[in-house]
Amino acid sequence: MKVKLNIFLTLCVILSFMGTASAKKIDGQVVVLLIEDATSRQTQQRFIEELMLTIDEVKIVTLAAPAGFAALSLTEQLKYLETLQDYDSTLAVIWLRTASARLTLLNLVSLNTGKAIVKIIKREESSDIEASLAMTARRLLGEAYLFEMSTPKAMNTIVSSVKKTIDNLPEKSSDKVRESQLRISSMFVIGGGIYGHKGPSLIFGGQISLGINNDVFATDVFFTGFEGPLQRDNEVAVSLSGFEAGLSAGPVWKKKRLLFSPTIGGSLKIQRSTFHIKNQTKIESYRRLHPRAVLQISLGLALTQKVGLVLSGSMGLLGMRNRYVRKSTKDEILVSPFIDWTMSTGLFF
Repeated sequence: MKVKLNIFLTLCVILSFMGTASAKKIDGQVVVLLIEDATSRQTQQRFIEELMLTIDEVKIVTLAAPAGFAALSLTEQLKYLETLQDYDSTLAVIWLRTASARLTLLNLVSLNTGKAIVKIIKREESSDIEASLAMTARRLLGEAYLFEMSTPKAMNTIVSSVKKTIDNLPEKSSDKVRESQLRISSMFVIGGGIYGHKGPSLIFGGQISLGINNDVFATDVFFTGFEGPLQRDNEVAVSLSGFEAGLSAGPVWKKKRLLFSPTIGGSLKIQRSTFHIKNQTKIESYRRLHPRAVLQISLGLALTQKVGLVLSGSMGLLGMRNRYVRKSTKDEILVSPFIDWTMSTGLFF
């Protein structure tokens, strides 16, 4: 008799210890509402079975919802959820509702975090709809507690798995869209010499540029046609005209509607210098090729989603300079600048 009593007491201690360990593990519950006429009983039962396997960190409790619950407004549904027993230990309330033959709505409300989430599940996307619903419910439960300052212990594993999923997400597809943006600019250009020139250097004209811009880096190919006014120096009048083609590239900083882009590049400039000699009908013209290194700063303002205003300023360093000398006196009539400047403004599309 005494031996049997000792065995009985030992079993009680073991069961008591197991119950205590179990109570420590369960740090809250998830309530699943069973809604009549919203989803088939068979689907709801299979969903609960899958949910118990998928979310084994917390206790899953089933509860029959009152008649007409699915038709209530969200405000009325929340008022009912506040009346549930063990309100403080309820991590979330979940229920299913069939929207159509193809769509099932998974509803999750977490009163502790103040979040209500609805996920639409298409039946044809998964052959095992109940397992898919259970996995989605686990993810939504983790998202509901993702940014909370304090999280119940039972939620740590679930929240950690959601964080890992977010960290492993691929880059946004919008980044790929930005890489393929094509920009066309049409601008008015004016320029002249800064250092090393003699004689007239003022020019004006138009520029067309084609560029690829991804809001991080820009590359442009530009074409410029220019002409200078007839400028007289003693007995000789000089006019300039020509064509320039080049390539520039540099970073882009964008803030709301404003763009800022410093670029460097190079170009080839073909310039025609025409000399009109006083009291003579003879006109002499010379064409020369000027390689040019360019440093440019551009400011842009987006007027609409597709059209913007651009203002650019640049300095150029000419690799080859031309000198034109009067034969009779050996005086320099025209010398190309060593450093020149241009300003341009217009629209980009």
